[in-house]
Amino acid sequence: GFVDVETGEIVNPAMFQQMKEHFPDPWPQFRDELKARLSIDDPALLRTEMERLGTYPLEALEALHPLFVSRAPQRRNGGAAHMDTIYAKPRDVHVLMVNEKQAKKTAIDNAEKIWRPATPEEKASMAISRIGVTDKDSKGNFKLTLEKLSDIVDPHRNARMIDALHQWIVSRDEREKAAKAIEASFGRGKEKRKPTEAETAELGRLRTLPRKPLKDDRDSGPFTGPIIRTVKVNAGKMSGIHIRNGLAAQESLVRVDVFAKEGKFYLAPLYIADKVKEKLPDQTADGETQIDSSFEFRFSLYPNDLTKITLKGKGSILGYFRGYGGPPNPYNITLALHDRNKNGHERSNEKGEIPSIGVKTALSVEKFNVDVLGNIYPAPPEKRRGLA
Repeated sequence: GFVDVETGEIVNPAMFQQMKEHFPDPWPQFRDELKARLSIDDPALLRTEMERLGTYPLEALEALHPLFVSRAPQRRNGGAAHMDTIYAKPRDVHVLMVNEKQAKKTAIDNAEKIWRPATPEEKASMAISRIGVTDKDSKGNFKLTLEKLSDIVDPHRNARMIDALHQWIVSRDEREKAAKAIEASFGRGKEKRKPTEAETAELGRLRTLPRKPLKDDRDSGPFTGPIIRTVKVNAGKMSGIHIRNGLAAQESLVRVDVFAKEGKFYLAPLYIADKVKEKLPDQTADGETQIDSSFEFRFSLYPNDLTKITLKGKGSILGYFRGYGGPPNPYNITLALHDRNKNGHERSNEKGEIPSIGVKTALSVEKFNVDVLGNIYPAPPEKRRGLA
C-alpha cells in the first residue's frame, strides 16, 4: 500500500524505504538490466546496452545472448480419439457444389469462381454439417452468411429456400442492430425496467426466424412455410473416424512425422485413434500420397518441439511446433514464437503464433532441442517409432 498503482507515486516513503532495506537490489542497475534482458532480442543491441550499464565483465559480454523461453515438448499418448460432432456423409442423391478458380492468362488476380457439382470421387472425401440460422462463432459473428449459402446441399432443389434465406440475411444485421437498441433502452441493474407489450412485439418481429416459401408465396415474400432453424451445408473435404454412418474429426494430434523426397517435404499426422491400428499410417497428410521406401524419414514433431522452417526467398522462421493445417491445407504448420510475442514477427497473430507456414516446398525443415536454460542444440537423428 505504499505505492499508488495507477500513478506510480510513493505515498508512504517510510514503508518504501523499509522494503528496500529488506529486499535490496542484488547489484546496481539490476532493474534496468532485467528490463533489457526481457525485451531485447538482438544480440548486438543487448551487448551494447549491457556495456552501457557496466554490470558485465568483458568476457561475459562476449558470451551474452538474448533469453530464450524453454518449453517442454508434449509427448503424450492419451486423450480423446475424436471430436463430439459427427458429420453426415453425403449420399448418392446429394448434390454438393465446389468452386474452381479459372485463372485468366492476362491477370491471375482476376480469376473467376466457377461452381460445379462435385464428382462422386470428390464426394467420397467430403462431409455434410448443419448450421443453425442464429449460430454465432467465438467472435460473435453469424455463421450463416451470404457466402455460405453457396455451400447448401442440393442447391437446385432448394433454390427458393436459398433465395428466402438470402433476403432474410440481407436485412438481418439491421434488424439485430435495431433489437439491441430497444434492449439497451431497458436500462441495467436496479434501473432496469420491463419492456412494454409493443416493445416485446417489436423484438419478436425483428428477431423472427426465416421461413420456407410455399408454392403460393410471392418471390419477394412474406413466406409462410415451416420455420428454417438449420441448414445442411457442404463441410468440405474431411478426414476422420467413421462412426454411426457418419464422420467425426480426429481430436488429439499426437505428432506429425516429417518425410523428404526429391527435394520436397511431406507430413504424416498421427492421432490417438492410430494407436489401435496394426501399423503406422502410410499416407501423407493429403490422404493421397503413399509413403514407401523412396521417402526418407527425417523426424517426428510433437507439440512444443522447436522447429526451424527456411522458405524460398522469405528467410527462416524459428518457433515451437503447435499443429498442422489439416484439410484443405495439409502441408501447412503453425509455429509459436518462443515468448509468444504478438509483435515478434510480421506474420504473428494475437497469440504469438505464425500460422499457415507451407513446408512442402521449403528449402529446409529442421528440429532442435532446448535445455532448461534456453540453450539450443540440433536434434539427433531419429528412427520412426510406434505409438505404444
